[in-house]
Amino acid sequence: MTRRQRPVGAILSATAAVILAAPTLMFPADSPTEPKLLFLGVGTLVFIGAVVRVRTEKTDHRTAPPTETITEE
Repeated sequence: MTRRQRPVGAILSATAAVILAAPTLMFPADSPTEPKLLFLGVGTLVFIGAVVRVRTEKTDHRTAPPTETITEE
C-alpha cells in the first residue's frame, strides 16, 4: 500500500493567506508601514513557494474516471 502524499502546496497557500491577512487583523489603521511590508514580503515568498510546490506535485491517477454524459437524440 502506497502512502498518500499530503497537499503541501494547499497548506502553504492557506498559510500565505493567513500571513497576508495578519497585518489587517493585528495592526491599527494608522500604524507604521514597515511591519506591514514585512508581512507582505514573507507572505509573498510563502505564496510563491506554494505555487511552485503545487506545480511540481504529482497528481494522483487513482481518481474515479469521468462520468459519461447522456445526450438525448
